[in-house]
Amino acid sequence: MNLNDELRKKISELEQRLILLENSSFTENNTNNLKDAARVTGHLELSKIIKVNSSEFELVDIYNEIPHFLSTHAIKVSLSSDSYRQKSQGELLLEKDNNGNYWVIATESDAYWLLPKTNIKINGVTLNTLKSLFECEGYEGSNTSEFTMIRPARVSLSYNQQQWKLEEPGRIKFGEISLSSQLQSEIQRLKEHRQQVQFKLEQIEQGFWEIKHQIEQLSQESQKKAESFKLILEGILTQIEQATQDRQQLRSQLEQADQEQRQMLSRMEQMSTERSLILSKLSKLQTARETTTDSPQTQSPYTLIGHAALVRSLAIRADSQIIASGSFDNTIKIWKLHTGELIDTLVDHCRIYEIVFHPDGETLITSGDDNTIKIWNLTLGTVDQTLIGHSDWVRCLAISPDGNTLVSGSRDKTIKIWNLQTGETLHTLNNHTQPVLTMAISSDGQILASGGADRSIRIWNLQTGEIIHSLYRHSSIVYSVAITPNGETLVSGSDDNAINLWNLRTGELKKTLTEHLQGVWSVAISPDGQTLASSGEGDTIKLWKLSTGELLYSLTGHTNGIYAVAFSPDSKTLASSSRDKTIKIWQLSAFI
Repeated sequence: MNLNDELRKKISELEQRLILLENSSFTENNTNNLKDAARVTGHLELSKIIKVNSSEFELVDIYNEIPHFLSTHAIKVSLSSDSYRQKSQGELLLEKDNNGNYWVIATESDAYWLLPKTNIKINGVTLNTLKSLFECEGYEGSNTSEFTMIRPARVSLSYNQQQWKLEEPGRIKFGEISLSSQLQSEIQRLKEHRQQVQFKLEQIEQGFWEIKHQIEQLSQESQKKAESFKLILEGILTQIEQATQDRQQLRSQLEQADQEQRQMLSRMEQMSTERSLILSKLSKLQTARETTTDSPQTQSPYTLIGHAALVRSLAIRADSQIIASGSFDNTIKIWKLHTGELIDTLVDHCRIYEIVFHPDGETLITSGDDNTIKIWNLTLGTVDQTLIGHSDWVRCLAISPDGNTLVSGSRDKTIKIWNLQTGETLHTLNNHTQPVLTMAISSDGQILASGGADRSIRIWNLQTGEIIHSLYRHSSIVYSVAITPNGETLVSGSDDNAINLWNLRTGELKKTLTEHLQGVWSVAISPDGQTLASSGEGDTIKLWKLSTGELLYSLTGHTNGIYAVAFSPDSKTLASSSRDKTIKIWQLSAFI
C-alpha cells in the first residue's frame, strides 16, 4: 500500500467517525428510536475534577494557613497561548498544564476558583501574568515574594471543558516574612557558616603539613647549623602548637555549628512551645527596659510589646486596671493598663481569636482555632473548664451583664448559647449561612446581635433564641457589631468600608459612615455612649461623635491593619491591637 492509499484510508476512517458523532448528537434526545443501543457522549475522556465542600471565605483561610491541603484537590493551569499572546479577543483563558503556576479549585456549589500555587516564583514574566489575574497590593519589587490571599479569582469552565475563563480577578497582598521563613533563612546562614569554617580548617591543615615538610628538610641540614636549627625548630614547634590549637578550636566551632543546626531543626518541630517561652522572656526584658528608660504614663499613646504574631483581640477588666490580649502566637498576655507592666503570660495550644472578661474580674474566657472555649482562673493561671460543642474554629464570644450566659459564634455557621454555671448548651442557632464572625449583647441582657461572612446581621431574643430581625444592607462580610449602652442603636462594620448605624428595636438603617477607605474590622462604643471608635485594614483609628456621626479625630501610630479597639469601662482610655504585633494605649483626653 503506497502513501496515497494510506492517506485515503485515514481520511475515510475520520469521515466515518464524524458521521457517528453527528448521529450520536442527533439521537441524544431520540433514544426511544433505538433498541438495544448504548449511547456514548463526549469526544474526550476528562480527568475527574475533585470538588471541595468549602465556601470562598473558607478557601481563603485554608490557602493562607494550610495550603498543602488544597494541592491534592487542585488542577494545575496556565494562560492559554492565545491569551498569553493577547489573541483571545480580550478574554483571559487558562488551560490545564502540569507545570502551570496556578491552581483551579472546584467547590460542590459548582463554583471554580483560581489561586497561585504556593511555591510560585515572582519574576518579570510571572508578575505580569499574576497582575492580569489578581489585584496585587504592597508589591515592592523583586525582593518581595511573601503574600496573603485576600480573595481568589473566579473562573468558569468553558463549554468544551478544556479551558477556564477569568470572570473576576482575585486579590492578594504582599506582606511580612513568616517566622518559619526566618528560621529557614537562619538554617541557611548556619550552613554557609559551616562551609566557611570547613574551608578555614582545610587551609590550616594544609599549612600544618607544609610546616611538617619544612621540619623534615631542616633535619637534613648540616650539624654546623645545629644551634641555628634549634632556634628555628623551637619557632616552628611554637607555630605547630598554635596551629594545632587553632585547628582544635575550629573543629570545636564546626561541631558547635552542627549542634546549632540540629537544635534549630528541633526548634522548628517544637515551634509552639519553644516560641512561647522565648517570647515570655523577651516580653519581661522589654517591660523592664521601658520601665527604666521612659515611663509609659508620660506617652500618648504608649505601646505594649511582647507578642510574636498579630494581636487578634483585646479585653479590659471592669475596674479599668487590667487589659488582656490574645494573639496568633498561641498566648494570652495580662498587663496593667496604666503602666504597661506585663503581669502574666498564659500559654495555649491554639491561635486566640476572642477573649472576654467575666464580670467577677478573676475569670477570663477565650476561644480559638481548636474549636473549643476555655475558662481561665487568672489567680492560678490555669484552665478551670473547657466547653466543647462547635465543629470548627470559634471566632467570637459575648457574655451577659450578669455573667450567667455565654454566647459563641463559629466558622461552623452556628451560634451557641451556654449556661456558664453548668456548662450546658441552652440553644443552638442555625440561621446564618456562612461563618459567624461577631456578636454583641445589650446592656439589659435581652438582645443578641450577630454578623458574619453571609453579609447579614441577625437580631435575636437571647432568652428564647428566636430571631427578631434580619438586616441585609452591607455588600460584604460583617466583621464587627456593637450596641449602645441605652440599647437603642446597633453599630456594624463591614469589609465594604462602611459603618452602619441601625435602630435596634425596628431594624431601620439610620445612618452610614463612609470615611474608611478600606475594610472595617472592629467597632467599639464608649461606656458613656458618647464616642464610637473604628479600625480596620488600614493603619488608622477613627473616633466619631456617636449622636451626630461627626468624625472627631484620626489616630495614627500602628504600622499595619488594626484588628481590635476597646474602651476602658471609665471611657477615658482606648486600647488597640494590630497585625504589627503591638498593642497601643491611648488617653482619650488628649484627642476628644
